[in-house]
Amino acid sequence: GGGRKEVPEGPIIFQGHGNPVAFKNVWILPR
Repeated sequence: GGGRKEVPEGPIIFQGHGNPVAFKNVWILPR
């Protein structure tokens, strides 16, 4: 996102706006 180039590896960053958030069923799959 955000117009950034894709990189091979790196941290996973979830966008947050200060509201209560819950993430369910987030799958990370190797390519």
